[in-house]
Amino acid sequence: MNNRWCLTAMALVSLCLCVSTISSPAHAQLFSAPVSYPAEGNPHHVYAMDFNGDGHNDLVVCGYEADLVSILLNNGDGTFGSASTYPAGPQPSIAIAEDLDGDGDFDLAIPNDYTNYISIMMNDGSGAFNTRDTYTVGSYPYYLSVANLNNDDDKDVAVANAESDFVSVLLNPGNGIFDPAVGYQTGANLMSTFAGDFDGDGDNDLATSNMGSQTVSILLNNGDGTFVKKEDYSIGAGYFRVYGGSFDGDGDGDLAVTNPVCDSIYVLLNDGNANFTVAHEYATGDRPFFLYSGDLNCDTYDDIATANISTNTVSVFLSNGDGSFQGPEDYVVCNSPHSVYAEDIDGDGDKDLLVADYSGNKAWILFNLSNCPAIPTLTEWGLIIFGVVLVGFITYVFLKRRKAVASLR
Repeated sequence: MNNRWCLTAMALVSLCLCVSTISSPAHAQLFSAPVSYPAEGNPHHVYAMDFNGDGHNDLVVCGYEADLVSILLNNGDGTFGSASTYPAGPQPSIAIAEDLDGDGDFDLAIPNDYTNYISIMMNDGSGAFNTRDTYTVGSYPYYLSVANLNNDDDKDVAVANAESDFVSVLLNPGNGIFDPAVGYQTGANLMSTFAGDFDGDGDNDLATSNMGSQTVSILLNNGDGTFVKKEDYSIGAGYFRVYGGSFDGDGDGDLAVTNPVCDSIYVLLNDGNANFTVAHEYATGDRPFFLYSGDLNCDTYDDIATANISTNTVSVFLSNGDGSFQGPEDYVVCNSPHSVYAEDIDGDGDKDLLVADYSGNKAWILFNLSNCPAIPTLTEWGLIIFGVVLVGFITYVFLKRRKAVASLR
């Protein structure tokens, strides 16, 4: 019997060793020193997605003053070759990548500031974007979000119009040729929009930050891609960006808002019914121009990063899991960082920081040092399954023999 218990213990140990591949040590400093790559035209925004289907995340950088986007393809190890550039229309302020035409590769949606239209650029599958169509929206479209808004599994677009008091919604029939925009009233001078399920009914609602009226507007989805305005939240002067995440661990869509006037961010917690409470305010670097939210240290809680133009820094706030945050931890990056985003660039399973350097004509990368686990390989899954089966088999044999011995007594 002792031998059987030893075998069981050995199997359990082997299983633990297999499963231990998903644990990660903590690091005092979360991100490395920044490295940079040239990008033309005063980069206003940087985003990452696998554009050529090789399994590695590439970069798209908006050259705001040169009316173009730069595509930098990943060599597979987190380094990049020379950029390829594509005309993107006047003042492309951001680029969001999603599969818009259902062909399996990732296309681009871009608001063209100081116009009344957005650009949709289709990917040919190789990471080249030679086709561009425009769609009329409100005045000075500055920001947009891409999400399924009418529950048909296709990606739709919501546009924040900086010189209007409405958000423009363009529904996608599935082929990437969008229906005409429909406007829904918000506060004045929209600077950003974010799509998320705020009331728990399964469809994506909208939040907008309105600099003119100094409010955050919540618009609830009727389920078909039409919206009704629920409430405006007034916090203080100068709202610029709004971004969503789950900050207190309850699964409801919470919000974070930058305030470049007060050099801070506000955290708004959701009660699950799209009722928000201003829970915290945190100081950032000077003039937080952009923010991102996602799990940066692999603890399953969404953290926050801001790009601070006047101090040339990125501020990182790590979540405590209860709606409050530690930090900030500041990283000096470049001159005039206009945006920050996070995605796994080097394939090690954790999210690296990406920063658009407006004055320096570069895209900067700060690699994550937290050693988050990569997705287990087939071999690793095989070891885990083997360990589980082995434990089950030994336990079964032990119990069967013990029952047989007991029946003989």
